[in-house]
Amino acid sequence: MKKCIILLALVTLTFSLIYLSSCNREDSIDVNQDRIYTLYEMNYDANAEKTIAKATFRMGGAYDSKIKLSDGSSVEFNGSELSFNGIYAYYTSEFAEWIDSGEFVFEDMDGNEYTNPVEMLYAEFPEELDTIVQGEPFQFYWDGDPLTVNEEIILTVDGPLDKDTKSFYVSEEGAEYIELSSTETATLSKGASILALERKYETESVDAPSVGGKIISEYKAASYATYVVE
Repeated sequence: MKKCIILLALVTLTFSLIYLSSCNREDSIDVNQDRIYTLYEMNYDANAEKTIAKATFRMGGAYDSKIKLSDGSSVEFNGSELSFNGIYAYYTSEFAEWIDSGEFVFEDMDGNEYTNPVEMLYAEFPEELDTIVQGEPFQFYWDGDPLTVNEEIILTVDGPLDKDTKSFYVSEEGAEYIELSSTETATLSKGASILALERKYETESVDAPSVGGKIISEYKAASYATYVVE
């Protein structure tokens, strides 16, 4: 029993240190403004019918300490200033609708302004979807435009058993469907399954300080129930 308590304490301490490290932050006034790494995200979840815009700033690179902007510096999305989340150290705003495009504007303490437009294309399940047959090829056509550059579609099948979730991807420009081979469908569990669909865009081609940055947009479709049959 004593060993279990010690082990639990060590695990808790480890996760606490990881959490504190990830949330460690600096103030932008103390940072070389050209060394501020910028990450802009726009996410929509059709299950919650909510769009979230988020901006994260880090000191020097993608995995360095997070930064809180000091007075004289700001970040806006579609003309409105984002609010700082003190727990996770990023700037954010929520909207009770799908926003298909937006613009992040970041002004540093030296008066440099960086403008980054972002778009979010949708991908939804068709109104009717065939059941998936184990051991037979399956082509899934989403409802939405073909893939563009720097995009991918992820189809996830969550079966009736524990730990039987499978994900399938496509990222070729112009793709209109995901094809599951007979070998892949054979790995799926028979029975009622929940399908999840995500369309993701990601690029490091951004208007940013010299250390660079990234833009990500993600559209999560409403979940879909179907069956995997023999």
